[in-house]
Amino acid sequence: MSFPIKPILDRVIVQEIPIADYYEQPEGFEIALDNSNIKEVSDRGVVVATGQFMVVGGLQVAIPVEIGDVVRYDEFSRTDPVYLNPAHKNRSDLPKYYQIRVGDLKGIEISPVQVANA
Repeated sequence: MSFPIKPILDRVIVQEIPIADYYEQPEGFEIALDNSNIKEVSDRGVVVATGQFMVVGGLQVAIPVEIGDVVRYDEFSRTDPVYLNPAHKNRSDLPKYYQIRVGDLKGIEISPVQVANA
């Protein structure tokens, strides 16, 4: 299934990975990460759509991320949410999508298999 929105130029749409999916809980404690008092936010997501190209020095360069890549970004990159339907804006039970410029991504996560083959 392809994503119903295609970003323009050097932007990608990232589906946020909930922090509870990868946050390591301290031994003996259980932190409710969905609590509104918790200040930690997710810094990872899966690329679901990419733009056509980036412009670097007047040249068109291919975007270095692909659909399905797990990327990292900072909290300031989360300023442009994407909603598939305007009614989804206030729903917390749906996945969160953000449109982020490729230059604002911090990196691409590499699986242990890729590291072993490098």
